[in-house]
Amino acid sequence: MKSTSIRDYHDYQNHGKAIMAGEEAVKPTQEKGYDAAAVQAMPSGNGVDVAVVAAENLRALGHEKIAEDIEARIRLGEKKYGSRLKAFNGRNALLDAYQECLDFLNYAKQCEIEGLDDGGLFAGMVGFALIVSEKLHKHPGAL
Repeated sequence: MKSTSIRDYHDYQNHGKAIMAGEEAVKPTQEKGYDAAAVQAMPSGNGVDVAVVAAENLRALGHEKIAEDIEARIRLGEKKYGSRLKAFNGRNALLDAYQECLDFLNYAKQCEIEGLDDGGLFAGMVGFALIVSEKLHKHPGAL
């Protein structure tokens, strides 16, 4: 396990700033048309069960373990929130996805700081966050 010093962290942080300079993800809220910290209403409705479709897709790709993990997480969410994730639930799925990307970036950076990763998780997720941010910028009020 590589030990990451504070100096290593700051060197990587500066590198990350250079990568993100000029991207949509760093524009102020008023220019983006959405608030990355917005709190949305609780989900409602009886749309398609997202986890069932996701697990089917993962199994078709040969990712049985990830499909099982998704089902376990959705069961936990069902116990915690009283319902499963459904499509067309009255929430902006792009905003939810973007907020989850931001959370993942924080966890990835934590892994790096704690010496559990070399920065690859964070660097890889930046690309996904930018894709979701771009879609959210095009459809800020999507429900």
